[in-house]
Amino acid sequence: MKFRIIFIAMALVCLTRVALVQANDTTSFTENLKDCREYYGSQTIDLQDIKLTTTRQIQGWVDGKCSYKEAVSTKDAKYTVNCLLSKENIADLVKTMEDFEKDESNKNIDLNDFSQVQSSTIVSNWSKYLQDPEICSIEMQ
Repeated sequence: MKFRIIFIAMALVCLTRVALVQANDTTSFTENLKDCREYYGSQTIDLQDIKLTTTRQIQGWVDGKCSYKEAVSTKDAKYTVNCLLSKENIADLVKTMEDFEKDESNKNIDLNDFSQVQSSTIVSNWSKYLQDPEICSIEMQ
């Protein structure tokens, strides 16, 4: 259970950073997620004493659900999340990410301040799906 909480926190920090970086990118993760178009992105993030590498993949439709995979690794561990998102889940996440990208106050979030990141709308919305075992599974390797 502890690794699951740690992974969710790390994944959400990565998602928030990527959302900020890609706010003006027309081929962004958000745009591809709208239609569940294939997407691959990788990023390395330095957070104080932790270096994270994340890869995100939208793999397309599987039995009417959008297959999403993310791997987050540190020097000591690797976590993989696999989600099958319904059209309703996608619409909810895309709206949240678009609203997040448009809100000027989000440009002032200190991404090294865990409490600021945790209180953002994008984090709370993604976390409800990451924590739902009927939508996402998380494995530690």
